[in-house]
Amino acid sequence: MPAMQYADYALWQRELLGDATDPTSVSALQFGYWRTELAGGPEQSTLPFDRPRPKVASYRGAVVEFAVDAGLRSAVERLARTRGATASMVLQAVFTVLLHKSAGEADISIGTPIAGRTDEALADLIGFFANTWVLRVEVSRGSRFQDVLNQVRGKALSAYEHQDLPFERLIELLNPVRSTSHHPLFQIMFALQNNMFHEFDFPGAEVTALPVDTGTSRFDMFFALAELKSGGYAGTVEYSTDLFDQHTIEMLTERFVRVLESAVQNPTATIGEIDLLDPAERSSVLKSSSGTVVRIDGGATLASMFEAQVERTPDAPAVTFEGTTLTYSGFAARVNQLARYLISSGVVPGSLVALGMARSVDLVVGMYAVVVAGGGYMPLDPDHPAARIDHILETARPARRADLRCRPATNDVGQMRIDRLDLSAFDDSRLIGSSRADDIAYVIFTSGSTGRPKGVAVTHAAIVNRLHWMQSEYSLRRDDVVLQKTPATFDVSVWELFWPLQVGARLVLAEPDGHRDPAYLARLIGEQQVTTAHFVPSMLAVFVAEPMAAECHSLRAVSPPARRCLVLPRSVFVR
Repeated sequence: MPAMQYADYALWQRELLGDATDPTSVSALQFGYWRTELAGGPEQSTLPFDRPRPKVASYRGAVVEFAVDAGLRSAVERLARTRGATASMVLQAVFTVLLHKSAGEADISIGTPIAGRTDEALADLIGFFANTWVLRVEVSRGSRFQDVLNQVRGKALSAYEHQDLPFERLIELLNPVRSTSHHPLFQIMFALQNNMFHEFDFPGAEVTALPVDTGTSRFDMFFALAELKSGGYAGTVEYSTDLFDQHTIEMLTERFVRVLESAVQNPTATIGEIDLLDPAERSSVLKSSSGTVVRIDGGATLASMFEAQVERTPDAPAVTFEGTTLTYSGFAARVNQLARYLISSGVVPGSLVALGMARSVDLVVGMYAVVVAGGGYMPLDPDHPAARIDHILETARPARRADLRCRPATNDVGQMRIDRLDLSAFDDSRLIGSSRADDIAYVIFTSGSTGRPKGVAVTHAAIVNRLHWMQSEYSLRRDDVVLQKTPATFDVSVWELFWPLQVGARLVLAEPDGHRDPAYLARLIGEQQVTTAHFVPSMLAVFVAEPMAAECHSLRAVSPPARRCLVLPRSVFVR
């Protein structure tokens, strides 16, 4: 009988950890390390799934097997020796890079098991000593693989020094957000098993180890490698069938081997230089993503396309707001008068005009007039905080500023009220050639959720190309009616505002705060026989839950097809 029993270990561990309320105890010190290390970490992985994560995990799973050949294992071990690391650290670094390139995440958290046998006396003792620690690594496209490896090495060595606090106790102390849908702190686990060569010899019996597939998965994914006597690694991936298809996991294992080969061959390569795709995959992706080639006029602008449509359908209804409709020619006359005024007041190609107005005909006239004059419009929400508006104005320094309901900014910007301008002295005939394809059409500032708001400038060539694609894929007809409800500070509004008036459709403007009221939107859609609308997914769910939405038959009256729903960046296009 061994001199030490498992009960002895349990008593020793309890004494070692001490009281967590004692700031000098091992328990308190190790918890302090992990609290700092994991602070602000991602709640869950954003690895692309084949299906949405269910609210309650079923823990159903399957296993995919793969292999790493002996030559590649030898290369891993050589790299580990030259970098003062272990083979496990190299493999963990490669797996981190794989997740970064697959999910686009910069902050990666991976669970890793650790043997927990920290004393020689435990080597032959039967019992469960294993613990779990979290590897958290920052990765960017510009990082070099050797830098990622150095980071993994440092994190691993620190984790080994703080491995005694049981993982379940760490969860209790950290108290992260708990969910029935995913594991706390990490959802993906990685392990290298390098202690698999035990031979069991029982008198009169031959023993063979056999793998057992339980049909379960404890995590989203458990990526494991085991050293083989013959060289190489045997790989298994236990994965959640709630989330992944077998083909996806098989593809992931192939990419792991590809990244591993690239990393050990050139550890100084940047992460951006390491390719996930083989040549056939790359060719297929490029071919499938190129789409239909549509020839467009390289010199077209938002202004020229609108002006051409005015010539084609001058008497057709163009814009409707609060019961009043302007024809194409009537709307164009107002646009041209204001454009001439803007030019006379100093608006030239390359200059910006800030428009801080509530949704109205005047706002749309202002946007069109700015681009016809050759400038770029910059929408501002007058209800946004004054500090945000001041920051945007200070950053962009527009030439003119229209109808802002906020305190004056610190910079000197000429202000005007479009609805109060006397434009009778300005000609309403068409302006020719004021805007060019390379000129800025508009600037929209980001929300600032990841820092201070940043302006994104879009040229006429870029947005015209986008709208040509939308028309080729989701053709609007002259009898279509498009609802404009998206705030002008959100890029989806650009498609609503300019697409319909390029093709002869009618634009219906919702009242200023109407985009927040699903009942109002349903009434407006029904009254104006709207055929086309954009919704962010969350608002679409609210809208379809509105009882009056069932009466919006015009959205389903388009043929063919009977109904279209297109997922666009942060939005859904419904017809």
